[in-house]
Amino acid sequence: MKNIEPMRLRDALKYYGFCLGIFLVSLLLAVLLPSLSVIAVLTYLGCGGFMNRRVLFAIVEVNIIHNTLVNVLKIKMIHLFFWVIRYPILFIQLLIAREL
Repeated sequence: MKNIEPMRLRDALKYYGFCLGIFLVSLLLAVLLPSLSVIAVLTYLGCGGFMNRRVLFAIVEVNIIHNTLVNVLKIKMIHLFFWVIRYPILFIQLLIAREL
């Protein structure tokens, strides 16, 4: 894996807030104009992909032993499809781990 510049948790939260805002706006558009509902789905997946590429491995370091294709794929797929829920959980876990 290539070396990724570490990211501060504050910056990761900014990216999350930005993506969540974009998704909520697209969801509002989909509710107001049902013909644009596909845009909300694409925005959701796009934001999940952006968070995976930009944030995930910049704030989490995977152990070299567990850095297998299956494990990394599992982590990326979970965070891609459930990013709205998984990233706040990840942020809280990192905050607790760094403070203790």
